Amino acid sequence: MKKASTLWLIILASLAITSAAVTPAMAAIVCGPGVSSFCKSLWEPNWPGTRVQLWGPDSISPAGPYQTFTVLTFTLHIYIKTTGALTNVVLKDIVSAEWAVIGTSAFTGPGVTTSWSIPTPTIGPTGNGQMSATLIVWNLGNLAANEYLLVVTIQTRLNPAGKQEFTSPGLYYVNSGATIKYTFEGVKYSLSTGPVPILIE
Repeated sequence: MKKASTLWLIILASLAITSAAVTPAMAAIVCGPGVSSFCKSLWEPNWPGTRVQLWGPDSISPAGPYQTFTVLTFTLHIYIKTTGALTNVVLKDIVSAEWAVIGTSAFTGPGVTTSWSIPTPTIGPTGNGQMSATLIVWNLGNLAANEYLLVVTIQTRLNPAGKQEFTSPGLYYVNSGATIKYTFEGVKYSLSTGPVPILIE
């Protein structure tokens, strides 16, 4: 009989807004089991008697809109919880071209309060242009039953003309959505969250 194993992946986001005219403020998206606001859920259907659950926000709270030419700073929290041993774990996300990655950190243990020493993620452009999107890749290897938290801080950047993004109003996306690939009992699986939209006026 297979040992029951369940995996959660939760992406949380908080937003800080800074500019000469705007007082810094924080807004949080709370997302997890039993919470439906600003969240979406996916289930891994291929494990008899068990399921893999993945949660991620599909919108920002407050919803905005936010102003053009304003420095915006996001902290994306990618939360993983597994009750079984996973192998060959790789997690990826793509941050849109308007954002620069300015920091990463990791935590583990109950309540994810203990610093987690893992290899630094690979961070690089997806193309050759001056304003390419940024690919972030964590090669996490093998994960035992535990809780894990990956934290990514991103900030709107200056474009090649020296203008602060976003320069035009419209609906944009912060990221492409996190994707986790892993092996459980010899079978490969993949789960993905959706992108998080942001409205600029």
